[in-house]
Parts: sequence; structure tokens; C-alpha cells
Amino acid sequence: MIELNIENLLEKKFQEPEFSDCFIIDIIADKHQKISVFIDSDSSLTLQKCQRISRYLEEFLDADESVGQKYTLEVSSPGVDRPLKYLRQYRKNTGRHIKVSLLNGEVLQGVLKEADEDSILLGPAPKKGKQKKKKDEGQMVETRIPFGQIRETVIEIVF
Repeated sequence: MIELNIENLLEKKFQEPEFSDCFIIDIIADKHQKISVFIDSDSSLTLQKCQRISRYLEEFLDADESVGQKYTLEVSSPGVDRPLKYLRQYRKNTGRHIKVSLLNGEVLQGVLKEADEDSILLGPAPKKGKQKKKKDEGQMVETRIPFGQIRETVIEIVF
């Protein structure tokens, strides 16, 4: 119930020009009165935006008797360790290294080249330094992957 109320409040907040590029990733309320709100934006999600959204939600939660007086609210971006869920996230992360786990158990790694409503295009990661190519080592080609075949996609941090 509280998740739906927060979702409705955020949808209203995201109609304001300053927050129009923001969107909800997940809302989790546990039995210990901890409420975690994960949001993202098409541009950059700043600490100031998270703080303003947190204060906005606190006004509602402080007045909502079903939540109680003692609760913890956390508003943040999902972080790179959380899987991508929405097309907007895929598009925002174009050009980044990703690891895609498919429903058939196969795992593919490469650079996210593009994302459309139906699929993503995964390309080979650029080689670092001078590496000798083994005779039988195949070169990854661009691979189109339908969303229906994806179990999970995560961003890979490359140093």
C-alpha cells in the first residue's frame, strides 16, 4: 500500500520541469519500517535531486498514520550493482560495458551499442594494449538480443 502511495506521489513530482527526466526504478518497504526508493534520470541524478525528493516524500510519510512515527527513508539511484530494468536505463548506459545473462544460461559480455523497444545490440569490448590473438580465438561480432531472452543485465566496471 505504501509503495503505491509513494509511486503516485513520485509520478506527480516527476511532472515538474526540474524532475521531468526522473523515473522510478523500485520502491521497497520492509517490515522494519525501512523504505528504499530507487530512482534514476535520463540525464544525471544529483545528490540535490535525491534530497529534494526525499524531503517531498517525508512530508507525506510524516502525515501518513499507517507508516508510524519511526521509519527510515532512503532515496537514491539504483547503483551499478543493480540490474537494468527499463529501456530508459539501457539507453542511458549506451556505450558502457555490460554483462547479459540469458534465460538459456548463456552469459554475454560486451559494450551496449544501442537499445530499442524490442532488443539491445551488444558489441565487442575494445581490446586494451597489444594482445596477440590466438588462432582459434573468435572475434565477437555485434549481437542483437531480444528483451524476451534476457534474464538480467548489469553494468560492468572496467578499469
